[in-house]
Amino acid sequence: MDHKVLKNKGKLILKKREKMTEDVVAKYSDEEAEIQLNLLEDAFNKYNEAYDEKSAEADDEEMDKFIEDLETVSDYYIKAKSKLIGRLRGRSAATSASDDCKNQSIKLPPINIPIFEGDFDVWYIFKDQFISIIHLNDSIDNTHKMYYLESSLKGSASQVIESMASLDDNYLEAWTLVLKRYDNERLIVQSHVQQLLTQTIHQTETTASLKSLLDGTNKYLRALSVLHQPVDKWDAIIVGIVATRLPAEVRKAWEVESASYPGIPTWTQLKQFIENRLQALNMLQYKPNNVNSVGKTKQFVRTIAHMATDSQTNTSNQCPVCPQKHIIYKCNTFMTAKPSE
Repeated sequence: MDHKVLKNKGKLILKKREKMTEDVVAKYSDEEAEIQLNLLEDAFNKYNEAYDEKSAEADDEEMDKFIEDLETVSDYYIKAKSKLIGRLRGRSAATSASDDCKNQSIKLPPINIPIFEGDFDVWYIFKDQFISIIHLNDSIDNTHKMYYLESSLKGSASQVIESMASLDDNYLEAWTLVLKRYDNERLIVQSHVQQLLTQTIHQTETTASLKSLLDGTNKYLRALSVLHQPVDKWDAIIVGIVATRLPAEVRKAWEVESASYPGIPTWTQLKQFIENRLQALNMLQYKPNNVNSVGKTKQFVRTIAHMATDSQTNTSNQCPVCPQKHIIYKCNTFMTAKPSE
């Protein structure tokens, strides 16, 4: 090898180092990075061979120049090679981490996906659960998120995305379509108000009817409060709505009681009135389980008294319980008997 080889291979290594910026190396595929690394090592090996041949013939002055050039070329070679190796190791680590993540996801327990059928009343509950469990879960790729979204939508809600394939690219578009259809605060407020206005008018006073009215009203008011509606200032409206849904006798009792209030009745007062009625109904319907046992105990006492009287008039000391002759209170059979016997 001559001086020309030494010079050309040195220039090649310097140019590769200059061109291999972080952005360029990051775009290399695994195959491209490996090829570039092989070319770089081949050029450096040939440079070293040419250097050894020329340095054997060089005088002291030329040798200083060769050493200086070798240091420069070696420095560029090391930097270029480290970038390529870093690129290959980085991809390998990412692949390994991805495989580990997949293996871990396989071992995870099944995800309980919330179900949404298009009911505005439960939209925010579904939305919050789906976002926290699926949408923001970085261990689930978009293809699987799309599958979970399709699985969680039923009824009319499923029609929003039914024509879309379960592909990675479709998930974000599908989730956006669902948000556009149902994440409408105005419609949700109207839905809750409508539910509040159209509650069942109960004809008879039962625990079931009063609980249904009380729990339903509380549910819709809580939902409206979450949507920043001033329900705490709606007392007159709420009382007017709920009172007309009460059974006639309960409505009459409410009107009599609220007539003594100094101001306009509040929802808190009506709610307490309904809760008091519920408590009274529960007490009236309560039946102790020990009624029968009390009757048996009384019968047992009467039996004891009767046997004791018979034993006092029995001159032969014949036990009325067993075939032996002794006073009844000395009878083991009688003393160990239960009241029910």
